[in-house]
Amino acid sequence: MGATPTGTGAPDGRRVDGISMRNLNAITPETESTSHYFWGQAHDFDVQNRKTTDMVTDQIRTAFLEDVAVFEAQQRNLEMIRNPPQTDINADTGVIQARRILDRLYKDEQAETAKTVAAE
Repeated sequence: MGATPTGTGAPDGRRVDGISMRNLNAITPETESTSHYFWGQAHDFDVQNRKTTDMVTDQIRTAFLEDVAVFEAQQRNLEMIRNPPQTDINADTGVIQARRILDRLYKDEQAETAKTVAAE
C-alpha cells in the first residue's frame, strides 16, 4: 500500500514523492485448530529514523493483535459446533478454490484406496 500527493499520477503508476509499505502475512497450520502466524512489515520512507520504523511497527502490531483476537474467537466458535455450516462470500474465492482442490484430492485418494482393497 502507499500514498502519493494528489495529481502526481498514482493511478497511472507514477509514485512521485510517494511512500509505500509492504506487508507479509504467512500462516502455517500446526494442528487441526492451531496455526503459526508470521508477519513482517517494510516501508520505504524515513528509513533512517528509528522512531518512524517503531511507529509503523507498533501500528501494524496493534492491528495484528486485533486480528489475533478475532481469529481466536472464531476458533472458539468453530469448536462449539461440529462441522458448522459455511457461508462463503466473494472475498473467500481463494479459500473456496483450496477447499475444492482438497475435496478432489481426498476423493481421488479414497477411490484409489477402494481400488487397492478390492484388488486384494
